[in-house]
Amino acid sequence: MIIVEEVSKEIIDKKIRLSCKFTDNGVEDILWFETSIENEVYLNTNICDSFFVVLFLRSIHTKQDIYLKSPVSRRLLYGVENYLVDILIMMNPGYRRINIDAPISEKTFPEANGIATAMSLGIDSFYTLAKNNKGHNPVTHLTLYNAGAFGTNGGKEARKLFYSIINQAKALADHLQMPLIWVDTNLNEILDRPFVPTHTFRNLACSLLFQNIFKTYYYSSGHNIKDFRVDPSDTANYDLIIAVALSSNSLNFEIFGLMANRVEKTKEIMNYKPAQDHLNVCIVTTEYDHVKIQDNKIKNCSNCYKCVRTMLALDIAGKLEPFSNVFDIYHFKTNKNKFLAETIYHYLRSKNTFSAEILNECKKQNYKIPPRTYYHLLLRCFHPIKQRLNIPTK
Repeated sequence: MIIVEEVSKEIIDKKIRLSCKFTDNGVEDILWFETSIENEVYLNTNICDSFFVVLFLRSIHTKQDIYLKSPVSRRLLYGVENYLVDILIMMNPGYRRINIDAPISEKTFPEANGIATAMSLGIDSFYTLAKNNKGHNPVTHLTLYNAGAFGTNGGKEARKLFYSIINQAKALADHLQMPLIWVDTNLNEILDRPFVPTHTFRNLACSLLFQNIFKTYYYSSGHNIKDFRVDPSDTANYDLIIAVALSSNSLNFEIFGLMANRVEKTKEIMNYKPAQDHLNVCIVTTEYDHVKIQDNKIKNCSNCYKCVRTMLALDIAGKLEPFSNVFDIYHFKTNKNKFLAETIYHYLRSKNTFSAEILNECKKQNYKIPPRTYYHLLLRCFHPIKQRLNIPTK
């Protein structure tokens, strides 16, 4: 059984930290979340929703019951017990129904009126921000969490990358005159699970820390709604269900961008000046050996699969030049045939979704693929290890 103690609060190096001790089969450990000290007023130690989400995942994965001494929001507990448990068991036949024992909180935060979204500086983040910049529910706060994207196993190197991106996200937030709320945490080490199959849980857990300021949190979808499926390989497959299940008494999670694919999102932000100045789509994680750090800032490497697919989408639309501050345009032009060959290769080999989107856009825009591209495609087929880029197969 996992036994979770009450939540405590302390100041460490001018940062405010919420933590709770827990025992797992008699072995004691600590889960903590940390943020800037000026955010202390937003934190509440009377409910343990954030801790519950993380330790629930640990408990069901290790097939243990969980007992919590601090209250959990009624709506959140209902969503987990009546939606998530059965869905996780359906996807993972080795799991079993666990017992969850926790006091119930009826607490609401009627004063909360903030509308927040994550700002990782990527396409999904800027799309959500640009589409919710005005209107009935405009974004009022940006967030950035060290919840695994910078390195699944956490640790010093992931934290170093995280703090570099904080500075860049803060520059954007200052330009937009919005507050940036960041969270550091050791949930990576505590959860000890891969990032992609758990990323929605991780990031929404961090957002639950701020229920007395956020009433709505937009979580950018990584997949189009037509790709919705109950599949454990990526929580983006079923994040609509997760968002409903993890909403609390006061905070609603909404998945945004479900109707657009990656190329459509890229086109939506290509005239958005904040994106032109701050877009960073690169693989910024300890698992990538070519993270480009210059002047204490992380730059787009302009060579990884995320950079390549973004530059291709912008070039097809005739909008790459405005992004010259964030991409190496010369490098792209020099290697464009290779990049196109790699895209075609992955479409032919595995019907890669992003490759298909780019090639479809080429047809729509009458974008000419140079004959030289097919020479590089042949090289890619006959010398796969030497020629390949790091493009995923899904």
